[in-house]
Formats: sequence, structure tokens, C-alpha cells
Amino acid sequence: MSFSSYSDFGRWSGIPADAYADRQENVQPFLDSAYDEMLGYFRSANPPITLPIPKASVTLMLKKVECWIAAWSMVCDIGFDPTSKSDEIYRTQYEDAVAWLTKVAAGKITPVAPPPTDPNSPSDLDDSSAAIVSDTPRNWGALVS
Repeated sequence: MSFSSYSDFGRWSGIPADAYADRQENVQPFLDSAYDEMLGYFRSANPPITLPIPKASVTLMLKKVECWIAAWSMVCDIGFDPTSKSDEIYRTQYEDAVAWLTKVAAGKITPVAPPPTDPNSPSDLDDSSAAIVSDTPRNWGALVS
């Protein structure tokens, strides 16, 4: 079982599709293993996270974190090259995933989406009007009007 699909893995893992395209069935065990790793954090969370998480409550971040963990496991299985900058990306993603899950376990982050208030209305999580706000300018002024 996993939160993510094969296409989610392709979107969020960072691993080029041609590296595993002929082995689609090999991706699912990595996603399942990542899911199991995440459950360990959820079970130790304070306050506890109710399992299983309903499909409607699965957030994009849950999928990303699962894919990052799965990608790291796949890279390690294939053979991690510590001198490769591209392999280092997968380690960084994994470390970011673990940091996020640690915050989940500490109760600082709620990893699941609340159920919609009205099942007939558009999703409460519709991000079509989402905006990013930052305290630190990133010199993107020319990109934003």
C-alpha cells in the first residue's frame, strides 16, 4: 500500500523516467517501503494520527515525501555514488522528508487534509489561488509584477 502512484513517483522522485520505465513493477515495492517508513512516524505522533488515512485526506506533501523516500531507497539499491552531485539530490530529498516526518511526529505539522465541509462544493484545498509569501527576498522582483 502507498499514498502515491507510479505517475506520482515519476513527477516527484526526481529520477529520470528512462531509468525505470522498463521496470514499472519495480517502483511499487519502493513506494510500499516508503509508506511503511512513514507509518512509523505517524504511529509515534503526538497527537496520534488516525490510520489508515482516508484517500480524500491524502495531501500532496504526503505523496512527495513518500516519493522522496522511495527515490532514495531506489538510488541506494542501484548504487549511490557519493561523488555524484545528482545522487546527492536524492539524499537531500530524503533528509528533507525525514525532517518533515519528525515534525509530524512532534505534532508540529498535521500531514492530512481536513475533510471538505461540503462534499458537493469544490475542494477546500483548491490551490488555484495559492500564493507564496516569504520574509526573505529572493531577488525575484523582475519575475513578479
